[in-house]
Amino acid sequence: MLDPPEGLLWSANARVVGGDAARLIGDDGMDRGSRATQIHADLRAAPRPLAPLASLQIQLDDRAAFLERWRALLGQVIERAQAQGDPSAARAREVLARWSGHAATDDPAYRLTLVFRQEVEARVFYMLVAPARLEARDFDFEIPPSFEGPLWRLIEARPAHMLANAYASWDTLLTEASAAAARIPRQCAAERLDLLSCTWGRVNVVRVVHPLSGALPWGLHAFLDMPTVQPPGAHDDMPRIQGPNFGASERFSVSPGDEKNGYFHMPGGESGHPLSPFYRAGFDAWAQGRPTPLLPGPAAHELVLMP
Repeated sequence: MLDPPEGLLWSANARVVGGDAARLIGDDGMDRGSRATQIHADLRAAPRPLAPLASLQIQLDDRAAFLERWRALLGQVIERAQAQGDPSAARAREVLARWSGHAATDDPAYRLTLVFRQEVEARVFYMLVAPARLEARDFDFEIPPSFEGPLWRLIEARPAHMLANAYASWDTLLTEASAAAARIPRQCAAERLDLLSCTWGRVNVVRVVHPLSGALPWGLHAFLDMPTVQPPGAHDDMPRIQGPNFGASERFSVSPGDEKNGYFHMPGGESGHPLSPFYRAGFDAWAQGRPTPLLPGPAAHELVLMP
């Protein structure tokens, strides 16, 4: 793309071409595009001229825009279950009322909605590919990101002829998925937390683990690993990518000629020595989204390489 009219380029690992080019390249494994859409909207809304700190705000955007329609659908399923006398529906309704619209660490509704969507997606996908599973032993059952489009169309149309015999109706499928999402995950069960106190931060705990720490005796791994944190964000569908063992390897923005106002994030310091004061330098800023300078400060040490 050469000199686009908006003056903006963005990708977020999504497919960026259509037509013949898309048919040539393909989109296997590409992101479904919701994250790119949100980044584009953030870029268009950012003040002009774009400044580094505006880029940081985009990189830290944890709004759950992709899940909004799934939250609304889950609300309908819960309301129907409550009308039918389901005693657990009232608790689920209370949890969903805590929806913040973000992948916030203290939000139990984000976790519930996310898992509900995953449960619906798995049931519908495997329902559709069941014949292929019987015919081909090497069939790949990984759900592609692009399945979101067909999935939502099926949820809206609810064609009876595509429903598996195991479900009396599409409402039955959605109710079963809602019940599965309301089960307490093991991370919360271990702490004896209920549905309301099982927040997103409790299950999305970030552990940056050194590759060698697993070989150390118990307790010594803390010398190599970074602190355990619960930052906001999620693994997919929003600019702030954050999972238990996945996240931004770096964040930075700089305007040429204005390097003093640039920032840089990295989930760990530049020293590989665990006893160095710089081993964990910058980790807290990365976890908290606090801008730190791109340029170095005053020299504190000097390393001399002798021949």
